[in-house]
Parts: sequence; C-alpha cells; structure tokens
Amino acid sequence: QSFAVADGLVPEDALLGLLHDIRSAPGFRPAGIGRGERFALAPTVRSDRLLWMDPDALTAAQAALFARLDSVRVALNRTFFLGLRHSEGHLTEYPPGGHYEKHIDQFANQAHRLVSWVLYLNRTWNHDWGGQLRLYAPHAPSTVVADVEPAWGRLVLFWSDVVPHEVLATRAPRLSATGWFRTDDP
Repeated sequence: QSFAVADGLVPEDALLGLLHDIRSAPGFRPAGIGRGERFALAPTVRSDRLLWMDPDALTAAQAALFARLDSVRVALNRTFFLGLRHSEGHLTEYPPGGHYEKHIDQFANQAHRLVSWVLYLNRTWNHDWGGQLRLYAPHAPSTVVADVEPAWGRLVLFWSDVVPHEVLATRAPRLSATGWFRTDDP
C-alpha cells in the first residue's frame, strides 16, 4: 500500500519536548502554497501555521525526532532502495476550523521530496474534532484509502509525489511535526 502508520516509534520524552516546542516557540507563521515567486497565502486552501525546524538550531526534542527519523530513512533505503539523503520538517498547528485541501507534497519540476511524514502531538484527540489526514489512492485520486486519526505519537508515512491527501477541518487545535525525506543534499 502507499502509506504506513506506526504508533510508539518516537520516545515519550521527545513527544513531550516537541509539544513544549510548539506551545512555547515564537515565530509561527501562516502557511502558504507554492514556492519562490509563486508562494502565496491561500487560507481557503490551507489554514495552518508553521515553524520550520532549523537543522543548525534544533532543540533536544527536535534532535531526538530527527535521530529517530534517520533510522526510518535508513530502513526505507535498505528496503526500497530509495536513495533518501536527509529529512526536513516543521512544527505545525491547525487552529479550530483549520484544514488543508487535497494536494500532493511535490513541487512542480522538483522531485526531491520522496516520502512525507507526519507525527501527531495532541495528548488526547476525539474523533468528533475532525482533523484526520485523508489519504487517497495514487492512481485513483477520488478513492479514499484511509482517514488517519491524529493520535498522540502516531507517525504516518506516505509517498510524497503520488499520494493525494488532505487535512479535514478540525474543531480543536491540531498539533504535529510534518516533513519529508529528500533525495538531494541539505
């Protein structure tokens, strides 16, 4: 299948530290769509806020996350021969009413993002709050294959370039760390 879900892969102390980072870090900005000259804020398409994790200034929790992700990267390379070289990511907050319409995680003419990852950081979550990650079939983009609950410590992986996905509207703040395994050099 085109995605994987793993619970308990990231240590509890790292999860708590990441949650602290989200709650205390200044500098969260509204997320946009596009890149470079084509970057634009489009709150009807995407209404989350984010803070990029700087590889040169990681908190202890962020360093622990990237260390764990690096072991996942190595396992993916050994299993699928992907040539993944590094990971990048940001802390993400969807406010109540937040969502992200269906999209793929690959920029046009840039095939460096190969595997997307999302790590959920809400201590508790009620299904009725929404905020699920809806994944679609790669070759049948109108076919829903999964609605993944944003459960504490759950890591979701999927192909960046072929899996359409969206974040359903949330009724409570939805917190995560989100990123990509890339095939280029940092």
